[in-house]
Amino acid sequence: MTELKRQPRLPGEHEYLAYRGLKKRLEFYYTVAGKVLGANFLKALTIEEKAKFAAVLAVMGDRGQLRNEEKFKHLRDKIYEFKAHPNRMLCFFTKGDLIILTHGFVKKEKKTPNNEIERAMSIREDYLDRVRRGCYYEK
Repeated sequence: MTELKRQPRLPGEHEYLAYRGLKKRLEFYYTVAGKVLGANFLKALTIEEKAKFAAVLAVMGDRGQLRNEEKFKHLRDKIYEFKAHPNRMLCFFTKGDLIILTHGFVKKEKKTPNNEIERAMSIREDYLDRVRRGCYYEK
């Protein structure tokens, strides 16, 4: 598997769906300006690096959990990271079966940099605010 599976959207599913599994849906966050940070990060990776991410995202989507901390880990403040060494994709869980993929980066330090976690927290707040106001999923 070198790419994320692209299934046809079901009614009510957003166009930024990254993967629809048996238990969870993974969706890329998009900015007010329409930028899709996580998808843009993945597009820049090699085929091998994309395959690593596709595998961990598929396990989460199909099983609903990923217990291997070498592949998925809680960081803090409801922010988690998918790991495909040395690349990372941060995310958070939201209502129902939805996981929002915030952005990706190449990890160069021993610990996940605070600025990346804070960026994901800011994205989470923006997402939740826009959903509350009813303007995240509007066309």
